[in-house]
Amino acid sequence: MKKSKWIVAGLSLTLLFPTLSFADNISDWTTTPAVETETKTEIIKEKFKEKRQSHLEKAQERKEKLVHIIKEYAPDKLQDWNDAFSDREQVKEQLQDPVLKEIRKQKFQDRKAEMKAALKEIKEKIENGELTKEEAKELIKEKHKEFKQKRHAKFEDKRELVETLKAAVEKEDLELINSTLDQMLEKYKERTEKLQEHVNTLKESL
Repeated sequence: MKKSKWIVAGLSLTLLFPTLSFADNISDWTTTPAVETETKTEIIKEKFKEKRQSHLEKAQERKEKLVHIIKEYAPDKLQDWNDAFSDREQVKEQLQDPVLKEIRKQKFQDRKAEMKAALKEIKEKIENGELTKEEAKELIKEKHKEFKQKRHAKFEDKRELVETLKAAVEKEDLELINSTLDQMLEKYKERTEKLQEHVNTLKESL
C-alpha cells in the first residue's frame, strides 16, 4: 500500500480562475486606442484558452490519482465511481449540443455586457469627479475579492474532503479512507445533479 503515497501530493484542488486586471489598468480607460484594446482582448482570450486546457489536464491527472487510490484501498467502490464518472460525462456531452452551446454563449455575452456597463458607469463617475481613480481601483478590487471568496466557499467542502483523504492515505487508515471516499462520491453525484439541472434549465429556455 505504501507505493500509493506518492499520489497524495497530487490530490490538491488548485482552482484556476482567470483574472482580468481592470483595476490595475484603470488609468488606460480614457487613453488606450481601440486597436490596442482589441489586441489586449485577443491576448486575454488566448490566455483563457491556455488556462482552460491546463485546468482540464490537471483535472484528468487528479482523477487518475483518485482512481489509483480507489483501486488499491477500496476496490469494491470502483464500479460506483465509474458509474458516477459515466453519468458526469453524459451530462457534459449534453452541454456540447450546438443549440445549448449557443444559449450558453449568449448568456456569457449578456454577463459580459453587464460588466462593461458597470465599468462604464465607474468610468463616468471618475470623469464627473464622483470617484477618484484610486477609489475606483479599490471598488473593483473589492468586488473581485467578493467573487473569489464566493467561489472559494463553493468548493470548501470538497477541499476539506481531499485533505482528509490525503491524511488517511498517509496513515493507511482504511476506515477513514473508505468513509471519506463515500462522502466524496456523494458530493460528486450532487454536483452532477446540479449540472443536469443546469442543462434542463437551458433546454427549457429554448
